[in-house]
Amino acid sequence: MNKISCLTGVLAALTLTLAASLPLHAEDLNVATAASNWTPVIVNTCFAPRPFKGSEQQWHLVYDVTLMNYSHKPSALQKFEISGQDTEGKWKVLKTLDQEAIKKIILTLSQNTPTCILSPGCVSALFINLDFADKKDVPVALKHRIVFEYESPLKETQICDYTAAKTVVEEKPAVRISPPLRGGKWVAMGGFEGVAGHRQALFPLDNGLHSAQLFAIDWVRIDETGHSSHDTTKVTGYAAYGEPVVAVADGKIFGVVNKFADQTPPEATGSDRFKWAGGNYIVQDIGNGYYAFYAHMKPGSITVKEGDIVRRGQQIGAVGNTGNTTEPHLHMHITRNPGMLQADGVPYVFDNFEVLGQFKNFDTALDADAKGAEQHYVDGDFKGPHHDELIREGFVVDFGSGKK
Repeated sequence: MNKISCLTGVLAALTLTLAASLPLHAEDLNVATAASNWTPVIVNTCFAPRPFKGSEQQWHLVYDVTLMNYSHKPSALQKFEISGQDTEGKWKVLKTLDQEAIKKIILTLSQNTPTCILSPGCVSALFINLDFADKKDVPVALKHRIVFEYESPLKETQICDYTAAKTVVEEKPAVRISPPLRGGKWVAMGGFEGVAGHRQALFPLDNGLHSAQLFAIDWVRIDETGHSSHDTTKVTGYAAYGEPVVAVADGKIFGVVNKFADQTPPEATGSDRFKWAGGNYIVQDIGNGYYAFYAHMKPGSITVKEGDIVRRGQQIGAVGNTGNTTEPHLHMHITRNPGMLQADGVPYVFDNFEVLGQFKNFDTALDADAKGAEQHYVDGDFKGPHHDELIREGFVVDFGSGKK
């Protein structure tokens, strides 16, 4: 603050996975006479990833994989391997995850702590990030190999090792937009490369799994004194509060929610924050099937209504602290449909911005923000003008005047 259903149609998914993982040995080419290829852990990608360039000059594929233990016995993950196919049809291993690496990116719904043990009937999600030095290195397709130990129906301990969940990589470019804010110093929080916050916002909505916030960023401002906050108990104690929010593209206002009071930091209260997590927010149709979301707006600041046509750079509201939020900031993301959360997030890039620096350890920024202390960041390796990139978490940027 998200994908075709990964759980609906389990039988269909099972059939597809079995077919995709059948051995290709000569004696097994006739599926009518081949031995049954049991795959008790069902592997599914939730959507086809789309490449984009980050502000640290790398290209990325970011997507989610679900694992379902369709078995009466536990399965112990040992390895998860991702391979990519190049334009000539050749496959190569891109990343191999051992148990410790798996634990860093897995969310198991029945466990409070990361685990490689999938209990019977368990569903888990793996949050996959692949990085490439150059666009030419990005594969055109992906497949996934899983290795795990489990007890077979014959009560024998077996190692299962099979490949499944082949998916194409989308050819479409990332959605190009202008910044939703003006000036600086704006800090990107909750970005695509982490494993917390927005990155794990895979939610069951409208009978499907959706990750609208996959590429969402929370924008927090640092003022001229070097603080993002001065008084953490008041909305006016935060540098971002009341700052203008501007349209990222030309387009029609699709929907507006404008009925909530600010939350009192540093806590969010009330049941409405789950049904309207964005608080006061704007949904804008920016064309080509994409929608921009501007969330947590200041009460009384929204200047547009449903059906209005707005231009890129036009002010549409101000930063507030409404909805499911603990401090004033602008939450923004782009999706494939107009649902606030029940949508599929897509990568986007900002046309122009300047990197002022970055935090060496982002936890220090979060700590200073929570304490109302002065923020300290370094120049870093990427200081200067940038274009057509998605800003990485921990980067401090200036968006300029917004005038074109």
